[in-house]
Amino acid sequence: MDFRGVIIEESLDDASVLKGLKIEKTEVEKVTKSFNTPWLKQWTLHHVVVPEKDGERVATALSKAISWEHRSAWYANLANDKAEYVIFRDRIFKANRGDKAVRKAIVDYGLSLGIPAHQLRGYKD
Repeated sequence: MDFRGVIIEESLDDASVLKGLKIEKTEVEKVTKSFNTPWLKQWTLHHVVVPEKDGERVATALSKAISWEHRSAWYANLANDKAEYVIFRDRIFKANRGDKAVRKAIVDYGLSLGIPAHQLRGYKD
């Protein structure tokens, strides 16, 4: 089963990681204060589909490409009905969907990086 996710182009130091990915849709969204990225006025969201067999390879590539400029914390997510990858710069969480211990670790790690709690709400029980 394919993984699906959203990758914010402005979150990447190396946007070439998007090459070769199936992008179903691209949207440009106005950035608000709650996004905690005051250096951006808008961001570009790419809705991607990744074949299951390529999930780990793409997660690893994204983990190396996600920016750490501005000491901001970005992450990406790839998920299907069974599993998900939550991808931070140099750290990947892979879990079966609904694994409460891993979901808590994701939230704790994201908060430690300064990601606003409301952006991590999908990982809270």
